[in-house]
Amino acid sequence: LGIAGDRVVTAAKLYHYGKAGMLVCTGRQWVRSTSQDLHPYEEAKRLLLSLEVPESAIATIGGMNTADEISQAVTFLQQQTLSNVPIGIITSAWLAARAERLAKQNGLDPVMIPSDFRSRFFVPGPDMFIPSSSALQRSAICIKEFLASWIGR
Repeated sequence: LGIAGDRVVTAAKLYHYGKAGMLVCTGRQWVRSTSQDLHPYEEAKRLLLSLEVPESAIATIGGMNTADEISQAVTFLQQQTLSNVPIGIITSAWLAARAERLAKQNGLDPVMIPSDFRSRFFVPGPDMFIPSSSALQRSAICIKEFLASWIGR
């Protein structure tokens, strides 16, 4: 499933456990290299179908980034006949605080469902002093989330 596939499996579990009646897949790419290069919402829908979630329970919307996805989700939800139905947002654990802030700025009061945890057990060793690209990537994620919080995003 890849590094973020846990989000799709979590959604399928919630559907099969009767905790979610509709799943909304989001995400678009700026550029598609080929017609077979799927947008994230298309990939998620395919995975959900393969996990035996019926097509009638899956909706898709675009969104080029988290803020755009939340905005489009609000528009989509306004078109539905929902009343007093809790709205859950499944997102990466490291992104959940920002997604919740953006959702609340758009008038939602979501139940946050974190997944795609990037944590692991700490195992001390000499390799922890050797710079790596994965450590730089984790640092970049932390800095991005800190800056987003600082500017109110």
